[in-house]
Amino acid sequence: MKTQIKTTSKLWIGIDFHKKTWRVHFRSDTFSDNPFSMEPDPDALFKKVVRDYKGYEVEVVYECGCFGYWAHRKFESYGWNSVVVNPCDIPRVSKQKFTKTDSIDARNLSKLLKAGLLNSVTIPDIKREQLRSLFRRRVHLVMYTRSIKSRLKAQLLYYGIKIPDDLDNAAWTKAFKGWVKEVKWEHETGKLMMLSNLKQVEYQHYETNEISTHLRKYCRGNYKKEYDLLQSVPGVGPLTAICFISEVGNINRFKNFKQLSCLVGMMPTTYQSSDTNRTQGLTPRALRIMRSYLVEAAWQAVRIDPVLREYYKKHTGKKPNDIIVKVARKLLSRMYGVLRTETEYEIGLVK
Repeated sequence: MKTQIKTTSKLWIGIDFHKKTWRVHFRSDTFSDNPFSMEPDPDALFKKVVRDYKGYEVEVVYECGCFGYWAHRKFESYGWNSVVVNPCDIPRVSKQKFTKTDSIDARNLSKLLKAGLLNSVTIPDIKREQLRSLFRRRVHLVMYTRSIKSRLKAQLLYYGIKIPDDLDNAAWTKAFKGWVKEVKWEHETGKLMMLSNLKQVEYQHYETNEISTHLRKYCRGNYKKEYDLLQSVPGVGPLTAICFISEVGNINRFKNFKQLSCLVGMMPTTYQSSDTNRTQGLTPRALRIMRSYLVEAAWQAVRIDPVLREYYKKHTGKKPNDIIVKVARKLLSRMYGVLRTETEYEIGLVK
C-alpha cells in the first residue's frame, strides 16, 4: 500500500502599516516575493491571497500602534493566525538602524514571523478596549485641565498680579476662582482672556466629573466582581480599580505576580556584566497610567493601613519616593492576590 504525505503550504505575511498605504511582503517555504504597496484594506488583501495562494495556511503580522486592533480582528475572521507585535520587541540587526525603509520592515516582519521569533501583545476584547479609551479620555482631560491652570497662573505672573497668600497654593478652590473673576484689568481684553481660561477650567471639570460618573456606573454593572474586590484593598479607590480593569484586563492571563509587575513597570532597570552589577530606577517600559495611579494609591494606603504604615517606617532613611515605590509594588501584589483568589482583602491578614 502506498502512503501519501499531505502537507499544507504556509504563507507568512508581514505588513508595515501606514495611513494611506500598506507595504506587504509574502513569504513561504519555497519563495519570497517582492514587497508591494496596497490600499489599507484587509478585504483587498484577503481577495489577493484567495486568488493567488488558495489553500495556503496564512499567518499575518503587523506592529501595534495608532492603528489599533481592528485589522487583527478582520484577519482572524478570515481564519488566519494574526500577530500584533510591540515594535520594541522586534529584533533588528545593526544595519537596520541606519537603513530603514517600509520594504525592509515588511520583509523583516515576515522573516521573523516564519522563524517564530515574534510574540503577540494581548488583544483586549472590544468591550474592555472601549472602556480603556473612555478612561484614557478622562486622563487626558485631567492633564489638559492642569495645563490650563498653569497657563492662567502664568498670565497673572506675566502681568505682575500677585495672588493672595491664602489662595496661592495647588488647590483650585471656589474662593480662588471668585478672586480671579474680580481681578481688575486696565483693558477689557485682559479680563476676557482670563475669563476664557477660567471657563475652560470649569468646563473641563464638568466633563471630567461626568466621565468619572459614567465609568463608575459602567464598572459596577459590567465588572462588579473585579471592581468590588479591588476596592477592598486599602488605598485602592474607584478610579484606581477602573484603571486596573481597563488597562491590565483579565488577571488570569498572568502566570505569576512577576509577569504582572513587569507589565505595570514595577521592576528596576538592571545591568549585569561579569563583576559589574548595577540596579537603577524603575524600568521605562511600563503601563505608565497604571503605575501612576498605583503610586497615588500607595500614599493613601500608608495613611489607613497599619501594616503598610509599618512597612513604610521600616525603610525610613531612604528617599520617600523610593520607599513609596516599594509600597506600591506591595499594593499591586495585594490586588493580584484578591483577584486570583476571588477573596476580599482584610486588613492585617495579608502582608
